[in-house]
Amino acid sequence: MINIITKQGKGPLNGSVTFATGSYNTNQQSFTLKGGDDEYNLALSGSLLDSDGISAASSDRGNSEKDGYSNSTLNFKGACRPQTTWN
Repeated sequence: MINIITKQGKGPLNGSVTFATGSYNTNQQSFTLKGGDDEYNLALSGSLLDSDGISAASSDRGNSEKDGYSNSTLNFKGACRPQTTWN
């Protein structure tokens, strides 16, 4: 059994943005936005990752593919707990 628990947003609304780059035209961009109090909370994040990659096969044998990679993710968790009592 796998149990994945995502974090809840807490405190004032805040966020971050990250950009990274590396070898073989590898680039990643990501963001987070989170916040919450006793009545609501939210956590939103996303990421894009792309890479041209390198050939895992020997180019001496005529293999020239680059084995590139691409991945996109988007995550959201939110809750609303109204403090109003219903009669």
